[in-house]
This record gives sequence, structure tokens and C-alpha cells, in this order.
Amino acid sequence: MTEIVLAVAELEALAAAMRPDWNRDIMSGAIRAAQDARWPPGRILAEVARLICDPVGDPRNLSRAARPQAREKGVTQDRSEKWAEAIRSTLPEPGTVTRRELPEVAHEHRMRDGRPEIRW
Repeated sequence: MTEIVLAVAELEALAAAMRPDWNRDIMSGAIRAAQDARWPPGRILAEVARLICDPVGDPRNLSRAARPQAREKGVTQDRSEKWAEAIRSTLPEPGTVTRRELPEVAHEHRMRDGRPEIRW
């Protein structure tokens, strides 16, 4: 018996075709959240199909359902979210500086105590 492999791109395309009102990035993130929670491929497929058929279905419901299980299994916050948080924390409040006052690029970035550290 062969292992079932989740066809993520095809599942996203199916959801986009059947529910064009859904944001494709949100659907992609929801599937990724279910994978991070270590749901088996069959369960992810069934949940996405159920959401597609539900007139008030929302891909965020899949993310919400997977989130508690991901925490239980020790899955940490997505790395890109950590970087975005670190970058936002270094930026000044909107409207307080002009574009010329901001550095062009961060010259050094690394992880420190599990958090990204950015030096300008």
C-alpha cells in the first residue's frame, strides 16, 4: 500500500476555482497550518472539501481548528511571522519620519534567544 501524499497546489487550485471569493493566500496558510499540526493528508482533504461545500465556509476555520493541536505538538510560530514582527518593532511610527531618514537595508540579521535581531 502506498502512502497518501497531499497535493497542496492542486487542493489550493480546486478551492480557488470553486470558491473564487476566498483569498488564495489565506487558503494556502490554512492548509499549511493543518500540516504544521501534523494532520494526515486525508483529514486535510476532507476538511477543505467540507469548507468548500459549506455556503458560509471560511478557510480561516481550518487554521483555527489546527492551531491548538499545533501548540500541543510543540510547533512554534511561523518563522516568517517572527521576522515580520521583528521588522515592525524596529520601524518608527507612521508619519514620524520621511523615507529618506530610513536606512536602505538591514546590514545584519540573526536569531538571538529564538527571536530575529535586526541591526541597521
